Amino acid sequence: MVVAFAAVWTLKTPLIDYGMDHSGINDQSSVVKHTITIGGIYSLLSYVLAMYGSQDESFRRVERTA
Repeated sequence: MVVAFAAVWTLKTPLIDYGMDHSGINDQSSVVKHTITIGGIYSLLSYVLAMYGSQDESFRRVERTA
């Protein structure tokens, strides 16, 4: 996840930003940033699922008393 967000920050360096803006593809930098960010979010959700998805159901159940 950290690598994905670091890659998005790298895209804002002047050299990379200039190259993306003058590549001939409209909004290429926005598409690349969104794609990398979606990858970072996917890795975060995969981590959360791996950590908490395999727990026993009774662990998460909260009983209420009236």
